[in-house]
Amino acid sequence: MISGKYREQVKTLYLTFGERPKYMLALGFFDCLHVGHRSLIANLCSVADLYGLTPAVLTFDDNFFKTLGKTDKLVYNLDERKNILFEEFGIEKVFVGAPTKEFLKMRAEEFLVYLEKLGVGGIIAGEDFRFGLNAEAGMKELTAWAIRNGIICVTQPILAECNKKISSTDIRKYLEYGEVGIANSLLGSRYFFEGEVVHGRGVGATYGLPTANLNVGDDKVLPLDGVYDTRVLVGKEWYKGVTNVGTCPTFDFHKRTVETHILDFDADIYGEIIRVEFVERIRCVVKFNSLEELKEQIHNDIQKVRESND
Repeated sequence: MISGKYREQVKTLYLTFGERPKYMLALGFFDCLHVGHRSLIANLCSVADLYGLTPAVLTFDDNFFKTLGKTDKLVYNLDERKNILFEEFGIEKVFVGAPTKEFLKMRAEEFLVYLEKLGVGGIIAGEDFRFGLNAEAGMKELTAWAIRNGIICVTQPILAECNKKISSTDIRKYLEYGEVGIANSLLGSRYFFEGEVVHGRGVGATYGLPTANLNVGDDKVLPLDGVYDTRVLVGKEWYKGVTNVGTCPTFDFHKRTVETHILDFDADIYGEIIRVEFVERIRCVVKFNSLEELKEQIHNDIQKVRESND
């Protein structure tokens, strides 16, 4: 249930609607849904339940960073957020904004008109939320507008770890450094890819260790090259996996790929959608002197994953 602090805030700001709006809306990009986002969404759902509104989020499609002229990679793409995470969190409606230059150049007043047209009865956003051209307005202006229009407006305090704001930027860095355990603790669950299994080089199958090659888009952040302890969702069943992220120097193959050997599994899943969750980095990528050395190391990796209790 909603905490006493938020309940009082909602009671203070909530006014009687004529024609009752439908949505309690969370504002933000939510590109990784870390524990700060999860806390906000939990409060969103509590307030929505309290007043009979539908919990909803406003997010952006995968071109957000490109439109801003940034080279940042996505932690989770729109499909992963919309079809997995938002759904798991109880979000019933996802508004997806196209981050066009026209949208991003909206003045604050225009953005508020845009929100009104969505049919919002309530809004929640982090205390550092900014909107309008050049981030000209924030929660003070949003709250004043909400009060004038009989709309709930909840300000979510910033969630910090070791006195530092939890941020998507830091999570991307931890993933790029191979520190998936730290990234997972900030995310609140294991970092994952979901994608189609595509045909790869087929080398693993020749020595009895077939791999599922995942089609991961160029706009998604990859963990540091290495071998990882992973968990793999195929259909409705979970399996342990050993995942190689990066190149295969033993075979002089230098294109970065994501290849997973799924333990105790031998079905043909080409063309199917699977999910690979990362537990920890086992080792770096190494060039071995022979195929036999490589096979021995992979069997050692498999044994380590089997013994993992995570």
